[in-house]
Amino acid sequence: MKNIFAKLVMVVIVVAQVVSIAQAGDLVVMGKVGVGTATPNTILHVNDAAGSSTPALTGYTYYPNIYNKNTYPSTDNSPWGSLRPAIMGESIGGRGVVGTTRNGTAVYGTAWGGTGNGVIGNAQRGYGVWGRSSEDYGGYFETVTGDAAIYAAGCDGCSVISEMSPVGEMPDNGQALCYNRVTSRTEVCREDKSSRFKGLAQERAEQILRVGCSRTLEENGSNGMDIGVMDVGKWRKKEECRGWYPVALSGLSEGTPVVCQTPLGRRLGYGDVLVTSVVPGHLRPLDDEEDVKPYQMAGRAENVCAYGMETDLINVWVK
Repeated sequence: MKNIFAKLVMVVIVVAQVVSIAQAGDLVVMGKVGVGTATPNTILHVNDAAGSSTPALTGYTYYPNIYNKNTYPSTDNSPWGSLRPAIMGESIGGRGVVGTTRNGTAVYGTAWGGTGNGVIGNAQRGYGVWGRSSEDYGGYFETVTGDAAIYAAGCDGCSVISEMSPVGEMPDNGQALCYNRVTSRTEVCREDKSSRFKGLAQERAEQILRVGCSRTLEENGSNGMDIGVMDVGKWRKKEECRGWYPVALSGLSEGTPVVCQTPLGRRLGYGDVLVTSVVPGHLRPLDDEEDVKPYQMAGRAENVCAYGMETDLINVWVK
């Protein structure tokens, strides 16, 4: 401890403009302070040239160990741009900021008024914000007067909730999927008005469930979900999702292939009930005289085919 204090005093004497004792136990420095460096480039610059595993700063206090207030008004030009951080952590290979607690809050962010943000996470690779709990919530979100507790920015044209499912063959996105009664596999539908319709292959989803894929079949496997999926093909990069495909559960399935007329020649209309057809992966509209069971209904047509088209891609409300 004496050696550390001696080094601190030596550097302070070199780089500080004024050193004084305000009262017993207080050290006041006007200027920059360097510890382990003779050329500090911040108000307090701690440099560990030896690469020690010892923390650069450690504090044990009843109140906050480190408190820093950013005084840049919102109208000023901060050297950090729009960030204007009170505390900023940067790491080349590890974690920029880490919070650990036994009973309290490890990291706490509050924004008072205006349009500020309590906590922001931004990552080029990896997780922008990562939370994990052994007993309670890994993340908890609550809004008092706002519109929603969570807002997830998603991909364009994604209006459905899907769940990962093992498939016997990889479909084209939007195609109808059915159970094979012999092999029990999920395959592209090829039967007219199939009673074994499972769902629509749809990776362009705002939410994808069971992205743990094959791990969900193991004991204590990871279930997981993606919300606001910006990278719609991310699941393809996972080894545990090989042989799986997202199947639409509810919402608007966009880009669904359909046959544009009924067996009696009527053109597809808005709101028509859709069933599977003999054209692989395509749905078709029902004739008014046809009987249909609830489990044969694949959805309803949200829009219609382009003029003159025999088959087309439309939006379908999943049943």
